[in-house]
Formats: sequence, structure tokens, C-alpha cells
Amino acid sequence: MAHSRPLPRPEVRCLVASILVTSAFSPALRGGQSGDSRGCLSKNPAAQFLKQAQDPRGSTDSRLSAYDKAVELCPNDLSLYIELTTLLVRTQRTQQALVWARRGLARWPGNRDLSRSLGVALLAEGHPQRALEVLQALPPDPQTTFELGMAHRALGDHANAQKELASAYAAGRKDPYLLYALVQEDRALGDREAGLKHFSALERDFPDSAWDHLLMGDVYADRHDSLGATREYRAAVAAQPSIPIAHFHLGRLAFDRGAYSEAASEFREELRLNPTFGDAHLYLGEALIRQAKNVEAVDQLKQAIALSPNSALAYQALATAQNASGHPDAALATLREGQTRFPQDGAFPAQLARLLLGQGRSVEAAQQAALAEELSQRNNPLHYAHKTSQGNATATPSSESEKVTVASQASHDRTTIDSALAPLRRCVEQKDTRCATAELARIHEVKVIVRVLRTEADGFFQV
Repeated sequence: MAHSRPLPRPEVRCLVASILVTSAFSPALRGGQSGDSRGCLSKNPAAQFLKQAQDPRGSTDSRLSAYDKAVELCPNDLSLYIELTTLLVRTQRTQQALVWARRGLARWPGNRDLSRSLGVALLAEGHPQRALEVLQALPPDPQTTFELGMAHRALGDHANAQKELASAYAAGRKDPYLLYALVQEDRALGDREAGLKHFSALERDFPDSAWDHLLMGDVYADRHDSLGATREYRAAVAAQPSIPIAHFHLGRLAFDRGAYSEAASEFREELRLNPTFGDAHLYLGEALIRQAKNVEAVDQLKQAIALSPNSALAYQALATAQNASGHPDAALATLREGQTRFPQDGAFPAQLARLLLGQGRSVEAAQQAALAEELSQRNNPLHYAHKTSQGNATATPSSESEKVTVASQASHDRTTIDSALAPLRRCVEQKDTRCATAELARIHEVKVIVRVLRTEADGFFQV
């Protein structure tokens, strides 16, 4: 059975930040952990700050400020560190959570609650291996097992993710997201029997839940049924307005059909819910470029890079927006930075060559074009061998086609494919027949992608 397309890492990060940190996160406060500092917190002004910090009706900023002041007055109270890091994790301020968890662990080494906060924050910040090491040192319980499953999931270790998540569910952690994640891991492993079992449990135990609809949306999307996918994702939002990923998927579907204004609205809503979701910033930036809103696109794409610095596509899109908004020097700097970070990616020298040529710097442009050609041949040996056998070894695929080839051989993630096909879409939008014909001829591996995606969709068990 064909395996499903693996979940892109940024999406896992988004789900970790939005689901893991708002799940049953209940540190064991009080209970003799705080030494003699209880007396400190029982007196004003510390007592007043503690009351304000623990008031769920207060704003997050006001509560965090109150915790800071309480810690200043009562620095030896372990419970303050635990409550503060827990609030930071719950509100997705995971960088601050890392600081406070480490500060607390320096005073109370091995504390279970602070270690758990540290592990969850590391996972949410995109450091799954380090999170795994922290979480594996904790005593086993259903919550820790669930978190271990999420760490394995973020690492792409589907077998261990399936094992830990299934164990957490069997141990009594009953929630629809866990089952949703389990089905995703079952799909990745091609485990039809487990997938049907966990899908049936989701439908039985959580009928008409947001996660049930989200999963069905994924099923329709993998079958290229955009209407069915849209219907289910909207049902997921209706059932749980704060559910992560659903607006992102809706935006991507709108993006695919060229409804860029609608797509941008969906991506903005996703970012309202999940401001650290790098892929949503990237897609929003791409949607804005397609609406000629390049200045806005620059801001979004800079955030995408800050959140996902290993996204080559974000650098390329940012350079496009910078150049289109009248800042070619900034575009050059972005491309050179990307080229340094991704030296084997032929898209960077190809884009640099075009930009340099437009500035009349023909010698530098020729050097970059030669490098793009070299990398393209190195990254696509089978294609060039085929061209050589036909007596046409000099054919040069576009940098975008190279991205398509890489995608067809790797994860086939939709962001990569969409960006690779963007030049062709622009030609079609402008009704430029010559441009479209030339671009279509250069995208020589599209048939491979279509075939692979169709195979993956066929591998999704029937439900």
C-alpha cells in the first residue's frame, strides 16, 4: 500500500503549539514544594499580585506581569515558576516559557512540572529531538506518553508516534485530537487496519466533532475533491472556531483555485489563532504577491523566515516581493543569504541571474546562470541523461521546474508544488499564450508529481 504524504513539519509545530499546550496540562502545584515561601505569598503586596496572576478573567499580559512581580517578591517559591511557565506554554509564548523553565530548573533540578513545560516548549519551538530527550526522562503517565508521541510525530518517526499515541489513548487519555493524530500516523505507516479502528473510534466516541470533520476534510483533499474538503473544513470551524489548521486548509484550497483575496482572509484568520505558524505567513505572502500587494507580502514573508528559517521558498518569495516593490538591492541580499543557507538549491542562482541581468550586470548574471545549470544537472541526473540520449543535452529546465523535481522525489508538500507552478499560473492569469507554452514545456516533471499524488491518495484507506 502506498504511504501518505508526510505531514509538513511546520504544520506539526502549529498543532503542537495549539493542541498540546491547551490539553490536560495540570502541574502538581503546592503540596510542600515551596518550602517556607508560602508565608511570603500570604502577605501583601505579593498576595495581591498572586490573586491577579491567577485570575482567569484577566488579560494574559496583566497576569504575566503580576507573576513577574510576585516572583520578584518571593523568588524562592517553586509554585510561582510552575504556574508562570504553564501560563506561558498555554498562551503559546513558548520562547519565554523556555527561559522561565530553565531558570526554575537551575534552582530545582529535575522538577517534573518544570521539565514538562520545558519539553512542551521545546517541541512547540521546533526542537523535537531535544524535547524528546527531556520528556523521556519524566516518569511515565498518559500525558507524558501523549507528549512523547507528539515529539516522535514531529520527528517523522511514525512507528514510535503511533505506538506512544495508541498507548496514551489506551491508558485513558480520551480526546479527539489524539485519535486524529493516530489516524494520520496510521496512514503514514500504511496501516489500514489500525487506521480504520481509530477512525471508527473517533466517529463513535466524538461524533460530529471538529476533529472528525477535519479528518474528513483531509480525506476529500487527498482525493482532490475540493468541494468536499471545503465543506468539511468549514464544518470543523463551525464546531470549534478555535481549531488550528482548518483555516489554513481553507486558504490553501482557495489559493489553489486562484481566489487569492479569499485565501488571504483565511490565512489571516489562521494567523490570528496561531501567530507562530510559519507556513501560514508564507502562503499569505504568496497570496499577496498574486494581488500585487508586495509591500504587505514583504512583511509576511519576513515573518515566515523568522519562524521557519529553513524554508527556501520563503527566501525566494521574499526576494520576488522585494524586487516587485522597488527594492532590488534588498532582493539581491535576500537571495544571497538564501544561497548561502541553501547552496545546493539551483533556484537561488537562477533567480539571481534574472535579477542581475535586469540590472545590466551581465557578467555576474552569466556566472549565476552557469551555477544554476550545474546544480540543475546535478540534482536531476536522470532527466539530463534522458535528454543526452535524445541528443539534446543542452536543454535547461527552469529553476521552478527544478523545485518541482525535488518535490516529486521528496515530500511532495503542497507549498513546494504551488510555488513551483506559480510562474505557469501567472502566465495563464495574464493570458500570455507564449509565456504559458514555454513555462509548461520547462516544467518537465509535473506528470511525476500528479502520478505520485494520485498514488498517495489511492493509498488513503477507504472510509
